[in-house]
Amino acid sequence: MTALLCSAPALAYEVPEEMHFQAFLTDAAGDPVDDTLEVTLRFYEGDPGNNVFLYEESQDADVAEGVLAAGVGSEEPLDLEVFDTTKTIWFQIEIAGDVLEPAYPIRSVPYATWAANAPSVDEFRDAFEEHLRRRRVAPTERSSRKTLHRADGAVLLRE
Repeated sequence: MTALLCSAPALAYEVPEEMHFQAFLTDAAGDPVDDTLEVTLRFYEGDPGNNVFLYEESQDADVAEGVLAAGVGSEEPLDLEVFDTTKTIWFQIEIAGDVLEPAYPIRSVPYATWAANAPSVDEFRDAFEEHLRRRRVAPTERSSRKTLHRADGAVLLRE
């Protein structure tokens, strides 16, 4: 129980550093593709057709029964500063040398929207301590460290 309480705050604020991308590929006859293909994933800012890329990653991706799954950031670290702009960011896919059209504008997703409004660490700690108080768990100060004890004296969390 102690390990779970100690690790919960860290896990709550951990942001994935890889974005998942999935597509369904068919050949000219409309049949699903089964192959390993070179896939290049790019982000760029501004109008479609802009060739100034903010991020580019190439990888060999397995395509099984038409399903292509790739991780943006799995080969080259994805610098999240790419998304720190007020302009539209576009996502472009190139498969085996063919650039797929159209490029896709990156929009907000629920996870990012929540993160922008998520409480600070201090707010989270205050809410967590209030929750523990209601469950008869009292925080106590010992030197410069904070220790949370259960009503029976057992230590639950030590900082």
